[in-house]
Amino acid sequence: MSVRLVDVTLREAGLANGYSFTLAQATAIARALDRAGIANIELGYRRPRLSDISGAACPPAYISSLRAVCKRAELGVMIHHAEVTIDEYARLRDQGLGLVRFALAASEFDALAVHARAACAAGLHFTVNLTRVSEVPPEVAIDVARAAEDAGARCFYVADSNG
Repeated sequence: MSVRLVDVTLREAGLANGYSFTLAQATAIARALDRAGIANIELGYRRPRLSDISGAACPPAYISSLRAVCKRAELGVMIHHAEVTIDEYARLRDQGLGLVRFALAASEFDALAVHARAACAAGLHFTVNLTRVSEVPPEVAIDVARAAEDAGARCFYVADSNG
């Protein structure tokens, strides 16, 4: 068994502070995490329909700026599959990402399969975050975990939030 740390400071703290990190602050955080040897850094949510230059949307300029200061870490974003198109994954790879974390409810897993295949085809690793897990019967959560593993997920998370 191996352990890989995934730091979610930019996404979680961004959510807590209304994504008010300046680009300079986000860059400083990412640089420090990279220098500390964190294997994976989650930059925020990828939401192409938003024009925000922060972890709330992770537009290309934001991703590129953080990629420029991270020399070792694999960078990633959280995605709700309904907010991105299939061709988004190749663009994310080209911007320097290596990981996407899909947040989904148990009822959405079938719809996610095409996105998981597209992420893999683009050369991205992916993880699955089952949301609202307290509303999911344990046997359903187990079925989703097995399906995620079969689809090639690097990791399976459960959360009682919306992602």
